Amino acid sequence: MEISLKHLPAIAKADQQTKMSPQDKEDLRKACNDFEALLTHQMLSAMREASLETEGIFEKSHAEKLFQSMADQEIAEKMATGGGIGFGKMLFEQLTKNA
Repeated sequence: MEISLKHLPAIAKADQQTKMSPQDKEDLRKACNDFEALLTHQMLSAMREASLETEGIFEKSHAEKLFQSMADQEIAEKMATGGGIGFGKMLFEQLTKNA
């Protein structure tokens, strides 16, 4: 999971407080949502590691751990694009407040 480099010009314009085009705003919104997805994935991963789930008699295989990580990533992306926890929206509003 990463923030695409194509969003860098929009982020730079927001940082410099210059006039942003509608495309720049859309790119910035996408970058903010990607950042929220990244943070949400980290949160889900930390919650999974801290859970009191018992291992049972068999240790989790590498494949199962990989699948759980991929599932967490997909959940995080869906949460961010579907409204999420609101961090991406707040970040976008803060960055565009003076633009």
